[in-house]
Amino acid sequence: MVMYETNTFNLCSTRVKISTKSMLQEFHPCTLNYIQNVCFGRCCESSMGLSVVIHPLDNIDLISDKLQGIGYIKNNHIYPNIGNVCPFKNNKTHTCNIHENKTNGVSF
Repeated sequence: MVMYETNTFNLCSTRVKISTKSMLQEFHPCTLNYIQNVCFGRCCESSMGLSVVIHPLDNIDLISDKLQGIGYIKNNHIYPNIGNVCPFKNNKTHTCNIHENKTNGVSF
């Protein structure tokens, strides 16, 4: 396993474990076609507990308002109240519903 740690804008630090097998795979950009037909938004789910990082330029108060009853924010990460799927994942399209206009690196 390879440990990779990011520190974006010195606001938060996120540890990610990546297996060697995964690192050898070809990178596929997050296009709508790829999300809907291949990966199905699996980055928004986890079997070991989920935490989705909030971009430093996002409006945390607005996201917090949208999370009422379905999730919470802790250390700039979104956590669901129940289960291991991001509360903003659209289960029909497998895309993200956090923004009406996809900003700050959120593709879909």
